[in-house]
Amino acid sequence: KALSMKGGFKIYVMNSAQMNAYTWSIDQDNYGVALFSGIIKALSTEELRFVLAHEMGHVKSKHILSSILVQLYAEKHGSLPPVFGLKDNGSAGNGKPDKKVLPTATLGMSHLPSNLTADLLRRVGSNAAKPMNVSEDEEANLQRFGQACEYSSDRAGIVASGKRLESMMGLVKLASGHVGDLGGFDMDTY
Repeated sequence: KALSMKGGFKIYVMNSAQMNAYTWSIDQDNYGVALFSGIIKALSTEELRFVLAHEMGHVKSKHILSSILVQLYAEKHGSLPPVFGLKDNGSAGNGKPDKKVLPTATLGMSHLPSNLTADLLRRVGSNAAKPMNVSEDEEANLQRFGQACEYSSDRAGIVASGKRLESMMGLVKLASGHVGDLGGFDMDTY
C-alpha cells in the first residue's frame, strides 16, 4: 500500500546459501521476487520485509525497463546513450573510449543472474554477447546509475516496510555478510 502497488505478487525461493534477492519484471501488475534461501535464514522477518519492499521498489521505479532501454540503445548504436558520457560537472567528456571493454549484457543488469539477463535480452531481441568499448566517464556514470537504482529501492524498502531500524540492520547484514544476531552492534553509533 505504501508504494501504491498491486498486491498478490509472486515470491520464489531459490535453494542457495547466497544472501541475495532479485526481481525481473517491468510490469507493476504482474511481478515476482526471488529470494535465495540463504537470505531467509540470515534475516529476521522485519528485515526480510525490507528486502521484499526494496525489490518492489525496483519494479515501481522501472529500473529493469531502464536497464533494457540502455541495453537496446547500446546494441543499436554501439555506444551508451550520450548522457553516460557526461563528466561530474555536467560537461561533455572527450568521447574517446579507452581500452576498457564491457560485455553489453552487463549494462545496468549486473544484479540479475546471468541466465535471467540473457533470457530478458532474448525476449526483447537483443544480442547480449557483443562487447563495447567505454570511456572512464561512461563506466563511472553507468556505475552511478546502478547505485542510484539501489539507493532509490532502499528508500522504497524503508518506507514500505515502515521499520527504519530493522531495514538498516538488514542492509548491514547484507553488506557485511554477517548472519544472525550482530552481537551488540550499535546502529545509532554507526
